[in-house]
Amino acid sequence: MTRGNAGRRPFRFEAAWLKHSDFKQLVLTSWKGDISTPKALDSLRIILKKWNREVFGDVQKRKEKLLDDIKRVQDSLERVQTDALLAREMVLLREFDSILEQEEMIWFQKSREKHIALGDRNTSFFHTSTVIRRRRNKIDMLKDDADNWVTEDQS
Repeated sequence: MTRGNAGRRPFRFEAAWLKHSDFKQLVLTSWKGDISTPKALDSLRIILKKWNREVFGDVQKRKEKLLDDIKRVQDSLERVQTDALLAREMVLLREFDSILEQEEMIWFQKSREKHIALGDRNTSFFHTSTVIRRRRNKIDMLKDDADNWVTEDQS
């Protein structure tokens, strides 16, 4: 099931998306079960790329904004403590923890890609690990709506 990507970057699933509270619902509401799986996947790819750009966005910018918001709330808390400010601080700190997890996942995924791109490409270990990863990540077949196994692109 090879699809052409001429003139565009290949689609990459970002593991950090899984940590975003809206991701699961986005996939559930975006999946089009009434069309062929390859077409549904292509449609989902377009939606995910747009969502990544617009909602998930730049993690570093979101992190900086949260840090600013946390500082403002904590500065206010130094002057006067209210339940609303304490609750706001707690929400912001939870969001910040989530952003840090997302950032960590992004860097882990990028470091793995860099290791593959810049690492020692000529060792038997590298070749073996690449073959194993490709086998593990390859989708050889899918079940259709009639519970039949499909092994080739039928679009």
